[in-house]
Amino acid sequence: MAMILVVIDSCVHFNAPIRDTLLRAAERRLYRAHWSSQILAETTKNLVENNKMNINQAKHLVTQMEKTFPEAMIDVPQDLINIIQNSEKDKHIAACAIRISAQAIYTMNFKDFKAETLTEWNIEAQHPDKFLCYLIDLWP
Repeated sequence: MAMILVVIDSCVHFNAPIRDTLLRAAERRLYRAHWSSQILAETTKNLVENNKMNINQAKHLVTQMEKTFPEAMIDVPQDLINIIQNSEKDKHIAACAIRISAQAIYTMNFKDFKAETLTEWNIEAQHPDKFLCYLIDLWP
C-alpha cells in the first residue's frame, strides 16, 4: 500500500487531542503528515491568541513537531499559491497539498476548501475524525 500523504491545517493543530492522535499515527508511519512554515506560524499565533498556550509553549510545540517530523516541512512557492482558487487566506494550504500531491487536507474548516477547487488536483478536504476511522479500519 502506498503511503498516504496529507497536509494538516492549523485548525487541526489547534485541537490538542486530535493533533496528538494524528501525530502519534504519523509517528507510527500509518501516514505521512506535512505542513508549511506558514501553517506552523498560524498554529503558533492561534494557540497564543486563544490562550491555549503561551508563546514559549507554542514555539516549543512547533519545534518538537519540526524535530520529530523533519520531512513534513514543505516549501510552497508563491507562484503556486497564486493559481489556487479556494479561499484567499487558505490558498497556501491547498498549494502545500498540491506541491506534494497529497491525497487530503485535514481540516475542520470546510467553508474555505470547497470540493470544486480541489477536485482538479485530486485532493479532498477531510475532517480528521473521518481519517482516524479509516485508519482504524485499515489497522484494527
